[in-house]
Amino acid sequence: EALAVGRRGLAARLLEKEEDATRRVPLLLQMGEERLALTSAVAHGDAELIYLLLLHLKARLPSALFFELLQPHPAAQRLLIHFCRQQDTKTLREFLYHADQPLEAASLAAAEGYRAETLSQRTRGLALARQFYEVAAARAPLGVAASLSFSPAGDTGASHHAALMAHATGEQLRLLTAQLTLERETAGAPPP
Repeated sequence: EALAVGRRGLAARLLEKEEDATRRVPLLLQMGEERLALTSAVAHGDAELIYLLLLHLKARLPSALFFELLQPHPAAQRLLIHFCRQQDTKTLREFLYHADQPLEAASLAAAEGYRAETLSQRTRGLALARQFYEVAAARAPLGVAASLSFSPAGDTGASHHAALMAHATGEQLRLLTAQLTLERETAGAPPP
């Protein structure tokens, strides 16, 4: 009621005393206090409340701001990843890239490419995967990606893996192009 009569400061102080997060979080959202609402929902630990808040924030905020808001909340990030794997792979890919996880974003793009029904969709997915792999490989210490020397620990191993996957994905794209060319050239011809 304090918010309804324009007493925002009083409303904020009263909300600090509210123990029921299911009441506090929607009121914080109504006041425009997204960061506090997320912190409160995560502290309460109710997955449904966090999901509700994530969907609300995702719809209202630009992607970059939404992802920045999630940065200090690993529990909310895990729930977003779980939801997006099932419902919204585009947002998942954006989040993984924003969260500085290009290898995971590349794997997701490659999987989407292989599941694609048309050649153009498959090519687009694999090209995107190759770009993500190249970003991951470029983060290698100087000379590591070029020498492709394997080290099982740290960035060197991940960079080596990314460089190999970028190369393999590029080869797959070339094979798809060659396959398309052969199919066009032999359209209607009987097998040898």
